[in-house]
Amino acid sequence: MASEKKRILFLFHILSMQNGYVRSFELAEHAGVTERTIKNDIKELRDFSRASGAELHAQKGKGYYLEVIDNEIYKQVKKQMTIQFMYKNNDNLIQQSRTNDILRRIVVETEYLTIDDIADELYLTKSSIKEEMHEVNEILKSFNMAFRRKNEPGYLIKGNEFHRRMLMLSLFEVHYHEAIPIYKSNDFTSNFYREDQERYDIRHIFLQVLREERSYITDENGLSRYLCLMSSRYNDGCKIEFKKEDLIWIQSFRQYKVARKVIDCLKAKFKDFDVDENEITALALIFLYYDNIPKEVNLKKEYKIVYDEALDYINDFIELIKDEYAIDIQQINDYQRILVSATIPLIIQKRFKSTAYMIYNFNTFDRHIKNSIFSINLGLDYVNLFHKRFKMNLSLTNMFNISNSIRVILSKINFTFKPLRAMVTTQSGFEASYYLRDIIKGRFKRYFEKLDVYEFYDMRRINKEEYDYVILSLPYFTYKYDWPCLVINDIPTQQQLNDIYNQVVLKGVQLNKITDEMNLNRICIYHDFEFDNAESFIKLISFKIANSSDSIELIEKELRELQDICCYRKMCILFVKEKYTSNQMFDLYHLKQPKMWKCKEITDIIVVSIDFKFNLEIVRFVNDLLYEIFNNTELAGLIIDKSSKETLIEIVRESLKALPISLD
Repeated sequence: MASEKKRILFLFHILSMQNGYVRSFELAEHAGVTERTIKNDIKELRDFSRASGAELHAQKGKGYYLEVIDNEIYKQVKKQMTIQFMYKNNDNLIQQSRTNDILRRIVVETEYLTIDDIADELYLTKSSIKEEMHEVNEILKSFNMAFRRKNEPGYLIKGNEFHRRMLMLSLFEVHYHEAIPIYKSNDFTSNFYREDQERYDIRHIFLQVLREERSYITDENGLSRYLCLMSSRYNDGCKIEFKKEDLIWIQSFRQYKVARKVIDCLKAKFKDFDVDENEITALALIFLYYDNIPKEVNLKKEYKIVYDEALDYINDFIELIKDEYAIDIQQINDYQRILVSATIPLIIQKRFKSTAYMIYNFNTFDRHIKNSIFSINLGLDYVNLFHKRFKMNLSLTNMFNISNSIRVILSKINFTFKPLRAMVTTQSGFEASYYLRDIIKGRFKRYFEKLDVYEFYDMRRINKEEYDYVILSLPYFTYKYDWPCLVINDIPTQQQLNDIYNQVVLKGVQLNKITDEMNLNRICIYHDFEFDNAESFIKLISFKIANSSDSIELIEKELRELQDICCYRKMCILFVKEKYTSNQMFDLYHLKQPKMWKCKEITDIIVVSIDFKFNLEIVRFVNDLLYEIFNNTELAGLIIDKSSKETLIEIVRESLKALPISLD
């Protein structure tokens, strides 16, 4: 009966997404059943529609459509159906959604649940629940929890309250806070429930204390929800208990003082926040997990318990990427502070076995995958070293956070800049030209070797090699000379000042010198390419580019680790370490037709391998290039059309363009 009930919900979802009629055979195709089955479902579908604020109408020869009767009820139900079925055509995401649904039901239960119980409440079949139990077990394991003995009458989770709450918070974050509990048990959501005004007040008090104490975290929304969860669970008798040595250890950080102030302020307004010392300490620990450490903090002083361990780990990581990539980031300004700040929360999580919290979030990739795939590769090496050194995994979210810190560090690398030689002239005489020159010098003086004023006709006598650019207000005379020209007003607008930076100043960035150093002589384009699946392409490319049989296995291993996170906006980018390959490469495989890579549709695959030669400018160039390609779907077509390294140079130069420059 469970599969039939879920089909009614799915049919309602299909109809709610249409503006007009849907024929019965179309509904049958979507649901994977016969038209007869659809017709048998109509009575139940009509009843569900009425309860959901709509009337189901049928017309011979046209099909079925929904008329909205109560818009307030209808839009809430429609929203939940969209959340539930938004990944209907993606088997992997459907499976992850089912896994999370099962966990939400089980995590709050205090008695054994049978498969029949779960199937009936979640409208899933018993076979689909059995299929998900391996993944459910893996997630529980990452939160240091497990089911009780297998020979018990059903499923019941065992594990401490702190880890259970962190799982509940993660599950709530996965879209579930937007859902309306129509067909799911509301036992889970009740742990987070507060009236709107109360929820607002809790968040306001929480954030006010953080501001006053100059304490910063990376997930204010999640932790304000945790406060609701903490109060609910504590007052239901589900309390956290720490060992004495752990209490002392956590309370040595200033975050404990902040947590105590948060609770004192909440307790003054809400009686149900009268919690014990363990709960306050747990809140402090969560602050440490989500710590967003500002630049001015003295890391060695405020985090003295974990600072040395974090620094030792960072030093090992630096040596690793020297060996793996021929990159030394020690030459980059502020690299140590940034990496230690990102590592300190992980060292704290490690002590409490919380580094690997694994819960699939539909938004995880959209928020983080926008990073450069090269920074993500370095982040993956960080994760693998962490596992090797501490025998602990890092979660995907932790890996993305580290990758983002690495991207920031690489963005601090400066490209070589050659100051420009430019002339300024206007049609309004010398004084206007001097004034325009002074405006430009005020903004961009350090970028120009010389910025001279000439009368327009006097420019005829100047050797072309003496200047790089002309900035002028005489558009109809620009054709007379071979210098690159930028036409602006006598008194430039804000946009024109921005144009000076983007079109003139950036010409001084010596990107051609970098590509010459890279010895990347050509871009290979493979048109109308076809492959079976991600695994087959990984095997093909590993065999094709490896410099030895050992390298084939190593390339395959590393690409498999990245195969879930190397695709974004129909682009797949695979970065391969140069020490495994015979040559440097930038190969683009344009697919004959869109293809699924794991759970994402792609149209192009780029395979990159670069020898960095301890040249940080090459590192910055590659990182910026891959970031831009990953985030702009049109660039693959540009690369295909031009097939030259000059195209790559222009992509990177484009990435350097400034935001509008203020005239203040």
